Amino acid sequence: MEKQLFIIANWKMNPSTLKSALGIFREIKKQVRRVNKNVKVIFCPPFLYLDKLLNEMRALRGQGQIEFGVQNCFFEKTGAFTGEISPLMLKNLGAKYVILGHSERRKYFQESDEIIAKKTKAVLDASMKAIFCFGETERERRAGRTTRIIKNQIQNGLSFIGSERELLKLIFAYEPVWAIGTGKNCPAKEAFEILMYTKKVISQMFSRKIADKIKVVYGGSVNSSNFKEYILSGYDGLLVGGVSLSPKDFSKIIKGSLQKSKKEL
Repeated sequence: MEKQLFIIANWKMNPSTLKSALGIFREIKKQVRRVNKNVKVIFCPPFLYLDKLLNEMRALRGQGQIEFGVQNCFFEKTGAFTGEISPLMLKNLGAKYVILGHSERRKYFQESDEIIAKKTKAVLDASMKAIFCFGETERERRAGRTTRIIKNQIQNGLSFIGSERELLKLIFAYEPVWAIGTGKNCPAKEAFEILMYTKKVISQMFSRKIADKIKVVYGGSVNSSNFKEYILSGYDGLLVGGVSLSPKDFSKIIKGSLQKSKKEL
């Protein structure tokens, strides 16, 4: 049975120039000449580079399974909100996905579950797809509060979801905060348990049927050596941070995912 996987590149606040951004994208595209229908690669660069990268992609052939998203947005369509960018602007530019609830947004910008919920609703209302992040810190993990934190983040973050159909416009991303950028990736067995728990929470909120259909990816110190563990444990793909800026390593992840998608997982 073939399975569709989502390989998401979160470039964060990198690289420092447009020239470097184009160079990274071109090299990845060169190393991965074709992406089949079973793997969707989603690049989420800084806002400044989005338009140029979209134009670059349109000039290439065989780009059907490569799409673009962004790392954040505001929850209003227009208005006097200095410095903010709306989902509608991003959609009109050509972006299809928005990363929401990332731990760095929660930590450095104090984004609450309520704000993330409002952003999620705004993205879905704009007919875009949200990459909805959730996960626990090291302190919460040591205190045995992992499942409680995850349940609260999901329930509160989805408080504006009005129908089960809207859930299918989400890609859930489990990102243990203690693993992000630390090199301490989450053991596959532990990640699998969180995957099952996530589906349990969704089934309690909505239904078992829709819980079986949701897409959940893993993020947290993913690299070209450990990525297969998470795909084999049942995840629908990966949210890749720093490694996605390395054409060699990120291309290896894409190629490996192309192979895994052809097998029954």
